[in-house]
Amino acid sequence: MEINEQLRDSLFETVDNQLKNNDPPEAKMAYKRLQNAGYDDYTIHQLLAQCVLVEIVEIMNGNDPVDRNRLIQNLNNLPKEPIQDE
Repeated sequence: MEINEQLRDSLFETVDNQLKNNDPPEAKMAYKRLQNAGYDDYTIHQLLAQCVLVEIVEIMNGNDPVDRNRLIQNLNNLPKEPIQDE
């Protein structure tokens, strides 16, 4: 398995956990909204994973742990590309 596949699988697992646990609830709301807009499951997972990845990058850059407000804003703005602190 390639590293990119491992990363994708890990991010998708995180998304699945968010959806299963309804935490944050906006993840499930975004999933349903995108599904109703015609996106397939794989693409929705990719979009949701982008929001998770922004938070991971911010943590790696030495910023505070997950910024829940930014995460929710990014989820609510999908399919637009998530924003990241400058």
